Amino acid sequence: MNLIDFKRNLEKIKNGNESFVFSLSEGADDLIFKEVEERLKLTIPDKTKEFYRFHNGFKTLQPDFELFSIENWILLENKEIHFATFDNKIKVYLKSSIINSANQWTIITHDPEYKITLTMGSFWSNKIWKWLRYERAIWCDEFKKE
Repeated sequence: MNLIDFKRNLEKIKNGNESFVFSLSEGADDLIFKEVEERLKLTIPDKTKEFYRFHNGFKTLQPDFELFSIENWILLENKEIHFATFDNKIKVYLKSSIINSANQWTIITHDPEYKITLTMGSFWSNKIWKWLRYERAIWCDEFKKE
C-alpha cells in the first residue's frame, strides 16, 4: 500500500463500519524530527521518518488503536519507545537499541516479548490493517489461544 492511500483506506473501513471513527494528524517536518532526535539522543531510521512525514500519529475507535505523534515519544531505560497501543492495552514498542537486518528498529510487544515485524513499512501497510479490518491480534502468534 502506498502512504498516499492511507487515509483513503481508513475511509473505506468507515464506510463499511458505522461505529468506526478515526482521526489522523498532519505529517511531521524535519524540524520536529531534529528536536525529537536531539531530545532522545538517537537517530530515527529513514523508513520510520517516511511514515511520520505523512501522518504524525492517528487514533481509531472500534477497533481501538493509537499511534502516538513523535513529539510524545519517551525513550524508556531499556531503549524502547512505546509508540502505539492496540485495544487500549497492548503496548507496542520500537526497539531503538539495535538497527536490525532491514536497517530499521524492530517493532515488538511484551507479555511475552513478541516480534511483530522488522520494518515500519510492514507495520503500516500490513499489520495495522489486520487489526483495523479484522481485529486480528497481530501482537502474538496467530495460532496462540487467547
